[in-house]
Amino acid sequence: MISLCSVAGYALYGGISLSHRPCGRGSLNGMDLSPSTATESHLIGSCSTYFIRKRGIYLKNIHGQEGFNYWEISTMSMHMWKIEILPRDYGQPFPDDKVKECFFVPNGGKRQVIDLEKEGYPEQWMDVMQPDIIVRDWYSTKPNFTSTYFAHVVLLSKKKEAIQDFLPGLQSDLKWTQIEYRFRHYGPGVRYIHFEHGAGDMGRPKGARVTNSSITIEPEDLST
Repeated sequence: MISLCSVAGYALYGGISLSHRPCGRGSLNGMDLSPSTATESHLIGSCSTYFIRKRGIYLKNIHGQEGFNYWEISTMSMHMWKIEILPRDYGQPFPDDKVKECFFVPNGGKRQVIDLEKEGYPEQWMDVMQPDIIVRDWYSTKPNFTSTYFAHVVLLSKKKEAIQDFLPGLQSDLKWTQIEYRFRHYGPGVRYIHFEHGAGDMGRPKGARVTNSSITIEPEDLST
């Protein structure tokens, strides 16, 4: 048993087991996709065109152009989050000058949950192919704050149970810094991706800026 509790002020998946939900029987386009018959070559050979996926960024409103639309904010930090225009008079310029906004919070988290099936990834295809899931986020901290950035990404089953997670720990850097993590070989059953980030709670004045977050699904090109 592990506890996947957020440092942002609310427990997300406390005290649940990391487990893989068995791949159930099913069919897609007339194929039997039960574990005994569904293989990578079967999927590619039978309907490769259907399964060719374009790499996409599945987080929405990653710079704050739409305010806080699509983000769920923890209750304790509801009134702390704000959107800042880049560049600012502290820290370093953002590496991509096309990015004009960022989020800032002294203490707290915000999150999104991605429904993979709604994004076009059928259950059976996810179970068999298990494409790489790549998480990227950018953060920086303020020199006049005891600043701590955190991130927490969880792969979830259909019942919202944790299968695998990435929790890098508290970070601090005045320069814009990118974190990156690749989920691979995570087993069957992944249906949702939970993404959360913000500023950690260390009991002192603090704050972190975040922007340009992304989650991408990167299967191989099945057309070859």
